[in-house]
Amino acid sequence: MSEFSYVYAKALFDLAKEENKTDLYFNELTEISKIIKENSDYLNLIDTPSLSLTERQGLIDEAFSSASVNIKSFIKILSEKKCGYLLLKCISEFRKLYDEENNIERVTVISSVPLKEDQLERLTNKLSSILNKKVVPMVQVDEKIIGGVILKLKNAQYDGSIKNRLDTLCSQIKGNV
Repeated sequence: MSEFSYVYAKALFDLAKEENKTDLYFNELTEISKIIKENSDYLNLIDTPSLSLTERQGLIDEAFSSASVNIKSFIKILSEKKCGYLLLKCISEFRKLYDEENNIERVTVISSVPLKEDQLERLTNKLSSILNKKVVPMVQVDEKIIGGVILKLKNAQYDGSIKNRLDTLCSQIKGNV
């Protein structure tokens, strides 16, 4: 179903580009994604066969009254095909297309303690210059890494954590004993 999600997301993205509304659609879909993640049963509701298509579409109009007509229509099409459960995957595919179009790289930054604003800014600026892209950091805290940072990019992971260094050192010691 990944291909289905991509095809539908691409169609919506192409429409957004045609209407010069990619930023608007991206922002609306980001908000819808947050709402859906908080209310995961909603996707089952818009797919349920016990409700008529008219009732399901009414629920979509009610839940997303402030969304653009085309965004609501998109969700209605998914509901009509009983594929509402793929909405989050479609949003994810739309985000990938948006990022590619806007030269954006989303990087997960994992540190043992919350990064200070200036540290995050320096890291983001450094990554932007290395990747030649606008970097959007998604920060996570994981005390298990002890110190340092782990960077997860689309196609790579860089582990500069103290835990990784200790694990590597332990492996080397065990190999020599």
